[in-house]
Amino acid sequence: MKSGHFDQLDAWKKSHLLVLRVYHLTATFPGDDRFDLVGRMRRAAVAVPVHIADGFGRGGDEGLALYRQARGALEALRYYFILAPDLGLEGVQPLHLEKCDEVAEKLDALIDEAES
Repeated sequence: MKSGHFDQLDAWKKSHLLVLRVYHLTATFPGDDRFDLVGRMRRAAVAVPVHIADGFGRGGDEGLALYRQARGALEALRYYFILAPDLGLEGVQPLHLEKCDEVAEKLDALIDEAES
């Protein structure tokens, strides 16, 4: 796993695409973001590929911990996708949750590999 670069990891590739989706989605939210949901969603989304890249670079137990942090950030993002419509923010689609599932699958495989 350690040869190459982090951007060759499927988990990183899918999480990067998810970040782009989040930025496009949140750009449609109203400017009056009383809940700071735009910032929270963007930070959570960006944290996933950042932690994957950092974990890849560090390796070992530190890398595993960072992959797990990426998994936690992904779950936070999943919650924000659920919360946004409840706050009256439109645009979140079932596709967004499906993309979270795709990233989770690849990230879980990366975590399993790092644990072995």
